Amino acid sequence: MSRDAVHQFFDEFKEKFCLLVRETVAEELEPMGSARGVAPATDDIDEATRQAIAEQHLIASKSYLTRAEAATYLDVSERSIAEWSARARPIATHFPNRALAVRRGTSAKQSKSGPRGKARARG
Repeated sequence: MSRDAVHQFFDEFKEKFCLLVRETVAEELEPMGSARGVAPATDDIDEATRQAIAEQHLIASKSYLTRAEAATYLDVSERSIAEWSARARPIATHFPNRALAVRRGTSAKQSKSGPRGKARARG
């Protein structure tokens, strides 16, 4: 067999193989339909549920929430959010000396070393 005949054989084989693959793939994809990514007509979710899901997704992606949005997200009343936000906030413990000073009503430096310019009385 000559070199040209071998090339011609493989070219014909390649064409037939590609055609067979395309036909097989088309047959397998046909039942899926052309509306890929769209919910099927038999979907059990109604429009109100879809809207609620979209609203929750929007709220969840925000970096801050209003009281109304927080109430919706947590599934509580706005009054609960107002009561929670009115409660005293704990002092941050990232800086323990500062938190202690705030509780005592002094500055952080004073609480650590005492008032400046005055000697501490030891007793």
